[in-house]
Amino acid sequence: MNLRALLLLGTTLPALAAPAPLPSAAQVLAKAKEALGGAAWDRVTHLASRGTLATGGMKGTLEELECVTDGRNASRYDLGALKGANGFDGTTGWTEDGTGDVRLEPVEHPAVQNYWTMRALWFPDRCKAAITYLGLREDRFHVLSVKPENAERAFELWVDGRTWLPERLVKTGEGESETTFFQDYREVSGVKLPFRVVTPKADPTQNTVVEYTAITVNGPLPPKAFARPVLALADFGLDPGAASATVPLEFISDHLFVMATLNGKGPFRLFLDTGGVNILTPTAARALGLENQGSLEGHGAGEAAESFGITRVDRVQIGSAWMKDQRFLIIPSLEGIGKMMDLDVAGVVGYELLRRFIARVDYGANRLTLWRPEGWLHAGKGFALPFTFNGHHPRVKGELDGIPGLFDIDTGSGATLDVYGPFAGKHGLKAKASRSITTVTGQGAGGETRGHVIRARELKLGGASMKAPIVVLSTAKSGAFADDSAAGNVGQGFLSRFDLTFDYRNQVIHLEPNAHQGEPDRWSLTGMRCGALDTSRVEEVFPDSPAAEAGLQAGDRLLAINGEPLDRWKAPRLRALSQKSRPGTRVELKVQRGDRVWSTGLVLREIL
Repeated sequence: MNLRALLLLGTTLPALAAPAPLPSAAQVLAKAKEALGGAAWDRVTHLASRGTLATGGMKGTLEELECVTDGRNASRYDLGALKGANGFDGTTGWTEDGTGDVRLEPVEHPAVQNYWTMRALWFPDRCKAAITYLGLREDRFHVLSVKPENAERAFELWVDGRTWLPERLVKTGEGESETTFFQDYREVSGVKLPFRVVTPKADPTQNTVVEYTAITVNGPLPPKAFARPVLALADFGLDPGAASATVPLEFISDHLFVMATLNGKGPFRLFLDTGGVNILTPTAARALGLENQGSLEGHGAGEAAESFGITRVDRVQIGSAWMKDQRFLIIPSLEGIGKMMDLDVAGVVGYELLRRFIARVDYGANRLTLWRPEGWLHAGKGFALPFTFNGHHPRVKGELDGIPGLFDIDTGSGATLDVYGPFAGKHGLKAKASRSITTVTGQGAGGETRGHVIRARELKLGGASMKAPIVVLSTAKSGAFADDSAAGNVGQGFLSRFDLTFDYRNQVIHLEPNAHQGEPDRWSLTGMRCGALDTSRVEEVFPDSPAAEAGLQAGDRLLAINGEPLDRWKAPRLRALSQKSRPGTRVELKVQRGDRVWSTGLVLREIL
């Protein structure tokens, strides 16, 4: 019987119960504190935890200390192939990588980790935050948005409406979300604590799982429990009698390469990358007989996550300079980057080498010089550029078209400047440009990168500057180029105009203008993009460009350039033709489209 019929019969319907009112943020927090132990938390000053950590096929030990009254913390892990520590001493964050290297990293104060350590949700006098109730999700979880004072971004706290215990914490950064689940709550000294903490990853083998075996409340603390460790690197040096090491440096397709022997074998060609860590290709790892000892999930310039293997190299030798017992990542995508450049590239050296030695890159003489840092003083001219560390990257203050921002320094990038998506969007850079071209702009760990290519007015880093730079406005939604904490990534288009001296100990880069200083920045004088591996295939023709005016289309095949067959035109030579040639130069092409073969010419010119 339908509702209308029931009403006509005078049937009385039961009243529908009104939905229970949703709680406020303050009510959720009050219930959560009570579920976690209530007033017992008022007596907690610090926690000490021991347990196991598992990720990437590795499993080992974990020890943590937390001072809940002020956010100081320290943790140390040992997974065999991967070991290290990190913490916050009350003013500065630090990271130790298991080799004696201690890197100070400015902490976004109060960072999410420190805010959580202080349990400031329930003790707001320890740190203020803007807390908003977002509603009920999955029919049982009350979700709060929490933005600590002065923090760049908020996090989400999910509280289980059945138990009122915190069930998960969601953080967002670089266009991605990371969720941590709190499980297996147990009572310790009157308070409830999770004894299992899980952070899932896109690749389940990379899930991070912490299982605590013991947690102590207000127990005895060792002296200087939260003090950061002292830098103590002893795994590098120069051969006897050598005051420095000077070796040839290749500058090919706007990338730097150095030759090194690994475990006495080689030499191997390696990228010199200021922000990169020690990396090998799978082919090089096999040639050295090295085993994969575990894996990590990582990101590069591309948006996709990638699993990186972990191995160790006993000795790295560059001229008379050496490092021993070095951890290397094994990254499959690096194989393709070498192939695109038509080079046999075995890997990367970067942060570890530069952290140990003072390094001078001389573009004019094509050489790299390494010194031990003790007693070294810079004797050159130019500009001193102080930096902080963004992970392994040097990060400096600068300006793009008068807009201040933070910029990562990256000798591993062949671009002039990749502007991170959030910065480009916030400042409307695409709308301000006289012209933009949207296309594939590069290749890195994580796959292709895309963006809007424009010509800006000026890039300034300290006293160093460059007029009319070619700039890529990244469209990435995740990965390194979706970083919302900085403006962009500065590459060789800017850096190669200066001879560079990197002093990672004192966190300063010295830039001395060289002969490339006055050269114009150029991009795609041909107006077409060819395949990264199959350079004969025209992948894209840009509007109002020489290639478009010559009648070329995507899908065409180039058979010859200036009378030379395409097998003589590998990617580096094509890049030089398009970016290093003189505008006005005529280029003769032999082209195939289906069964048709014809010859045409185009005159190189600027299209931005």
